[in-house]
Amino acid sequence: MTDATPEHDPVLAFTGGDRVEAEQLRRSLEAIRDHLGDERVTGRIEAVLAGRGSMRELTRDPAFLGELGKGMDAFSAQWARMSPGERAELARQGQESTDIMREAMGMPPEADPAPIGEFGPALTDPE
Repeated sequence: MTDATPEHDPVLAFTGGDRVEAEQLRRSLEAIRDHLGDERVTGRIEAVLAGRGSMRELTRDPAFLGELGKGMDAFSAQWARMSPGERAELARQGQESTDIMREAMGMPPEADPAPIGEFGPALTDPE
């Protein structure tokens, strides 16, 4: 009898084995890939998603970092335009999505989720 070696999953490895974070990262990488015009960066993302490239290499790629920076700048500007209530609602939706994902994976609810209300990050302004 031979032991089957599971394929290496660079996304799961990058998240320290956290399956929920790995799935969220995978979805984010897919969204970035699907909205890029740079074929080289798209190819690097696809290689990571297919297990043929590492997250470390991807996160050190200046072209990827440039695209990531553009997206973060756009999100930061959008966040700044939102009211505290809109920010809290977006955070609530994110937490709900995470909860649904955890349940679908047969995992218990998060033990100590980040606060959303009065003292949570939804009420802070980006710097």
